[in-house]
Amino acid sequence: MDNKTTLGFLKQVDFLKSLPGLDSLSANCKERFLPKEEFLFKEGQTGDAMYIITSGNLEVFKENRVIAHRTTGEYLGEMALLGNKIRSASVKATTDVKAIEIHEKYFLEFLSINPKAFLPLFQTLAGRWKEDLQKIDSDNLELKNQIKLNQRFSRLLDDTVNEIFILEQDTYQITQANSKASQNLGYTLTELTSTYFNEVFQDLPWDELNEKFQNLIDKSLAQVSFENQNKRKDGSTYPVEVRIQYLHIEDPPLIYAIVEDISDKKAMEAHIKELAFYDSLTHLPNRNLIKDRFDIMLARAQRSNTKVAILSMDLDNFKVVNDSLGHEAGDQFLVQLADRFEGTLRKEDTFGRLGGDDFVILLHNIKDEYFPTKMAQRVINLMKEPMELQGKKFHSSFSIGIALFPSDGEDIETLFKNSDIAMYQAKESGGNSYRMYESSMHEKIISRLTLEQELWRAVKNKEFELHYQPKVNLSTDKVEGLEALIRWNHPDGKKVGPDVFIPIAEESRLIHKIWDWTFQVACGQIQEWCHKYGEAVKIGINLSGRQFELPDLVEQVKNVITTEGIHPKYLEIEVTETAVMSNVQVAIDILEQFRELGVQISIDDFGSGYTSLGYLKKLPIDTLKIDHSFIRDCTDNSNLAIIQGIITISQKMGFKTIAEGVETQEQHDFLKNLECDQFQGYLCSKALPAQEIEHLIWPGQGK
Repeated sequence: MDNKTTLGFLKQVDFLKSLPGLDSLSANCKERFLPKEEFLFKEGQTGDAMYIITSGNLEVFKENRVIAHRTTGEYLGEMALLGNKIRSASVKATTDVKAIEIHEKYFLEFLSINPKAFLPLFQTLAGRWKEDLQKIDSDNLELKNQIKLNQRFSRLLDDTVNEIFILEQDTYQITQANSKASQNLGYTLTELTSTYFNEVFQDLPWDELNEKFQNLIDKSLAQVSFENQNKRKDGSTYPVEVRIQYLHIEDPPLIYAIVEDISDKKAMEAHIKELAFYDSLTHLPNRNLIKDRFDIMLARAQRSNTKVAILSMDLDNFKVVNDSLGHEAGDQFLVQLADRFEGTLRKEDTFGRLGGDDFVILLHNIKDEYFPTKMAQRVINLMKEPMELQGKKFHSSFSIGIALFPSDGEDIETLFKNSDIAMYQAKESGGNSYRMYESSMHEKIISRLTLEQELWRAVKNKEFELHYQPKVNLSTDKVEGLEALIRWNHPDGKKVGPDVFIPIAEESRLIHKIWDWTFQVACGQIQEWCHKYGEAVKIGINLSGRQFELPDLVEQVKNVITTEGIHPKYLEIEVTETAVMSNVQVAIDILEQFRELGVQISIDDFGSGYTSLGYLKKLPIDTLKIDHSFIRDCTDNSNLAIIQGIITISQKMGFKTIAEGVETQEQHDFLKNLECDQFQGYLCSKALPAQEIEHLIWPGQGK
């Protein structure tokens, strides 16, 4: 018999038909053939299987009397599986019979995981027992069957993984319980059977329990379910799900209660909720919970005509922590930061983490128009104390953007976007500050996005050109080198300087493509001059701090040098001290590899950053370029001291010095007297295209 046919007969059994898992049970069934007049089993024999008749007829004998007939679709033999395995009657075929055999092992396994089968099984057994008892006159035999009934009940109750209770209908006193109930609650079975059902729960008054039972009766429900906390004998509790049904095997009926320990389920639900709504690192509300709470805040504000504020916050120098101490220290930094904010906000407000170093504060029911800025200032003040990590102290700060409902937006997307715009304005102004959103900021952002799109087009269409500014020897006034400066030939004729588009290129990572193009063109120009004049001059190429992020930067440079066939002595990498100090060790490693290639290194805009002398000694550099801001007023006493200091340090450490932004003869002579090595500036020439700059380097040669 195939599995599908077997499954069909299983579904005809009243206590099996509506339960899950029948596929598995049917797979473990066997087919049995019984010729006419042969016994399936005899009274008193040991039984370990039940049978479902698929064809033919059987007679059931008790002490040589026929007490029942069984035919196709009916079942028998299940009673021995629930007691002591002794067959209580004999069964003989009156025709050839085919039957499905279900072994005790699989029958009991199926029942143990399907507690809902108990009630219809008990009802079926009760019907069978009633039928049997009507045909048996002996009171002694009836008593023996009642004893077996208790044994079967006990075995079924104890084999289940749940707590099972039989209750008295009127008082809800426990009349019977299984060993699992005793084990879980810490009471003996004797103690339980003298206890009222509501007493095993932490908080379930008799009146409330009675109301639940009345719902079962009045509404004609098959089952009533609810959750509560079971209370152990020692006072501890655990969550449970309770399912209550009526047993109609007696009059008045008994109450049958299944109690399932759902501790694991509740722990899993809590864990899933934590993952869904809270940041796994800081345990602050995450993006999902922030959005849900903000939706609720906005709905309340619309009803009550009040204001809501969102503070978008971004850490200003978190990258320094990650780069210097590693990501684990960075994670600990964020945890400390979250702890620091505990208790800072009102109970109804929210402090959450969006991800990375982005945080947000939601302020509800704002009555004081200055409250959001006061909160922003409180955040700034809170960050003044340094964080301690691995024995070192780190200062950090927030750039904060503030947007208000309803003036800055009436939906969550607009308010988040506008607070971000204000936050970027705070960051561009140097960080450690806050900005309120203004409509003009939006226009600025749109302009920036437009420019970024145009930059992508410029890279694709090669709209850039390199100009070269001379580096002149202060003693001989001879051009000894050049700095390559990029220019954008905008197709609309707009003048967009590098000071405008380079920062945008760095933020959008376009700087990588632009730098690759710049380096390739500069190397190609060196190769062209060597071919044309037999020599070239050293070209300095500015390296963005973003380039240090590229793992194959040095290899790319090496490949271009090899492809163009130029000598590395004609190349100089110029990098700002700010770019170096943002990731010192990585910068040192990369610059040392450049030096090994034969490429020279100069620190650009020196004096405008925060390089310490300790780091200066470690940097593999050849030249310091004095920032033009000091040259502009070089005769000022403070600037004079700085310039003299830089030149003296350079001489002591074996570096050359170049003064940037020299525009007058007075500045030229002043720097010459201080023994500065070279200068750049309009005094000699502005940056010029390659063909024009040739006339300054090789006068009288070429065309």
